[in-house]
Amino acid sequence: RAILNAHRHNKDETKRLRLSPPLVVAPRKVLRYLSIMLDDNTNYYEGLTHQEWEMQSADRLPSMPFHVLQSIPVEHCPNAFALLLVFRNSLNDSNILLCYSGDCRPSLNLINAVHRLRNGISPLSTLLLHEATFDDGNAEMARIKRHSTVSEALWVANEMKPRATILTHFSQRYVKAPPGSNDKSTNNLNYGFCQDGLLLPLTSKAFATACLLKPF
Repeated sequence: RAILNAHRHNKDETKRLRLSPPLVVAPRKVLRYLSIMLDDNTNYYEGLTHQEWEMQSADRLPSMPFHVLQSIPVEHCPNAFALLLVFRNSLNDSNILLCYSGDCRPSLNLINAVHRLRNGISPLSTLLLHEATFDDGNAEMARIKRHSTVSEALWVANEMKPRATILTHFSQRYVKAPPGSNDKSTNNLNYGFCQDGLLLPLTSKAFATACLLKPF
């Protein structure tokens, strides 16, 4: 198993390590926090920074169920990363790309990284999981907090051209997910809103149902 920590929220980490010892890819300060909390007991996990993972990934990936795992720097707090994960769908021998934004502002760096992968791997069916912390009326707050609005997340989707987009990480100020975008350029996007307990198979057939995931 592997755990990727996109950015520093130390309080979450020790809870995840009560299961079988995983590989933890995280910023150095998170790994240091884990070392302190677990009294330097490395039996609980194997820790690598995102940079160390990039250097070792070619040797480590053959033993894992995916053949690409990339950490992409994004704008949020220091050492914040998005995740690109590519694995093969055993049902039809196609390639599936999961792109997870983590917490971030809209990122050209992430969009370009996805296009580079598409140029090297074909066919590649993409699912974008993107944060949409604020509604469009709180664009200035999103900029200050270094998060994204719904329209900003959908702009990323429009540039990235994934098979499906799931919006997530909504602020607790909303009783339900924030409303969709009024931007007509997003009308043809296949997107939905993440809900508690959502299980979405990583298959092209399941991706086609993303548009059904609307706020209650």
